[in-house]
Amino acid sequence: MVSTTSPGQEPADGDAVHLSSTVRVRDADGEEEYTIVRSAEALVVRGRISMESPVGRALLGRRRGDRIEVRTPGGVRLLTIVGVATAEARLERGDPGSCTP
Repeated sequence: MVSTTSPGQEPADGDAVHLSSTVRVRDADGEEEYTIVRSAEALVVRGRISMESPVGRALLGRRRGDRIEVRTPGGVRLLTIVGVATAEARLERGDPGSCTP
Protein backbone atom coordinates (compact mmCIF):
# COMPACT_ATOMS: atom_id res chain seq x y z
CA MET A 1 0.00 0.00 0.00
CA VAL A 2 1.24 3.48 -0.83
CA SER A 3 1.43 5.98 2.03
CA THR A 4 0.12 9.48 1.31
CA THR A 5 -0.26 12.84 2.97
CA SER A 6 -3.53 14.71 3.11
CA PRO A 7 -4.12 16.87 0.04
CA GLY A 8 -2.13 20.08 0.36
CA GLN A 9 -0.51 18.98 3.63
CA GLU A 10 3.27 19.23 3.71
CA PRO A 11 4.90 16.47 5.76
CA ALA A 12 7.33 17.39 8.54
CA ASP A 13 10.10 15.71 6.57
CA GLY A 14 10.99 18.05 3.71
CA ASP A 15 12.38 15.12 1.70
CA ALA A 16 8.96 13.54 1.25
CA VAL A 17 6.86 14.16 -1.85
CA HIS A 18 3.92 16.52 -1.30
CA LEU A 19 1.79 18.98 -3.24
CA SER A 20 4.10 21.23 -5.33
CA SER A 21 7.10 18.89 -5.05
CA THR A 22 9.10 18.21 -8.18
CA VAL A 23 10.01 14.52 -8.38
CA ARG A 24 12.51 12.81 -10.68
CA VAL A 25 11.70 9.13 -11.26
CA ARG A 26 13.42 6.35 -13.17
CA ASP A 27 11.82 3.35 -14.84
CA ALA A 28 12.83 0.85 -17.53
CA ASP A 29 12.54 3.58 -20.20
CA GLY A 30 14.72 6.19 -18.46
CA GLU A 31 14.10 9.21 -16.23
CA GLU A 32 11.20 11.66 -16.11
CA GLU A 33 10.41 14.63 -13.91
CA TYR A 34 6.99 15.55 -12.53
CA THR A 35 5.64 18.39 -10.42
CA ILE A 36 2.70 17.35 -8.23
CA VAL A 37 -0.20 19.82 -8.57
CA ARG A 38 -3.95 20.05 -7.98
CA SER A 39 -6.06 18.62 -10.79
CA ALA A 40 -7.04 22.07 -12.15
CA GLU A 41 -3.31 22.90 -12.62
CA ALA A 42 -2.29 19.62 -14.27
CA LEU A 43 -0.65 19.79 -17.69
CA VAL A 44 1.02 16.50 -18.51
CA VAL A 45 2.97 17.82 -21.51
CA ARG A 46 4.76 20.20 -19.11
CA GLY A 47 5.33 17.53 -16.47
CA ARG A 48 2.62 18.84 -14.13
CA ILE A 49 0.62 15.85 -12.90
CA SER A 50 -2.41 15.82 -10.67
CA MET A 51 -2.05 14.55 -7.13
CA GLU A 52 -5.20 12.52 -7.92
CA SER A 53 -3.63 10.72 -10.90
CA PRO A 54 -2.34 7.17 -10.36
CA VAL A 55 1.29 8.30 -10.46
CA GLY A 56 0.61 11.41 -8.34
CA ARG A 57 -1.18 9.36 -5.66
CA ALA A 58 1.60 6.78 -5.63
CA LEU A 59 4.31 9.43 -5.19
CA LEU A 60 2.71 11.39 -2.33
CA GLY A 61 4.49 10.75 0.96
CA ARG A 62 7.35 8.86 -0.67
CA ARG A 63 11.07 9.72 -0.51
CA ARG A 64 14.20 9.55 -2.65
CA GLY A 65 15.23 5.93 -3.09
CA ASP A 66 11.71 4.54 -2.69
CA ARG A 67 10.61 2.04 -5.31
CA ILE A 68 6.94 1.91 -6.14
CA GLU A 69 4.62 -0.03 -8.41
CA VAL A 70 1.94 2.09 -10.06
CA ARG A 71 -1.08 0.78 -11.90
CA THR A 72 -1.85 3.20 -14.74
CA PRO A 73 -4.29 2.99 -17.66
CA GLY A 74 -1.28 2.03 -19.81
CA GLY A 75 -0.22 -0.80 -17.50
CA VAL A 76 1.92 -1.31 -14.42
CA ARG A 77 4.99 0.95 -14.03
CA LEU A 78 7.85 0.27 -11.64
CA LEU A 79 9.32 3.60 -10.55
CA THR A 80 12.33 4.53 -8.43
CA ILE A 81 12.40 8.04 -6.97
CA VAL A 82 15.82 9.53 -7.70
CA GLY A 83 15.16 13.10 -6.55
CA VAL A 84 12.66 15.27 -4.68
CA ALA A 85 12.66 19.06 -4.50
CA THR A 86 10.17 21.36 -2.80
CA ALA A 87 9.02 24.57 -4.45
CA GLU A 88 10.92 26.51 -1.79
CA ALA A 89 14.18 24.64 -2.45
CA ARG A 90 13.84 25.15 -6.21
CA LEU A 91 13.34 28.90 -5.75
CA GLU A 92 16.31 29.13 -3.36
CA ARG A 93 18.48 27.59 -6.10
CA GLY A 94 17.04 30.03 -8.61
CA ASP A 95 15.58 27.16 -10.63
CA PRO A 96 11.78 27.12 -10.28
CA GLY A 97 11.26 24.17 -12.58
CA SER A 98 13.64 21.29 -11.91
CA CYS A 99 14.67 18.72 -9.38
CA THR A 100 18.20 17.67 -8.54
CA PRO A 101 18.78 14.39 -6.75
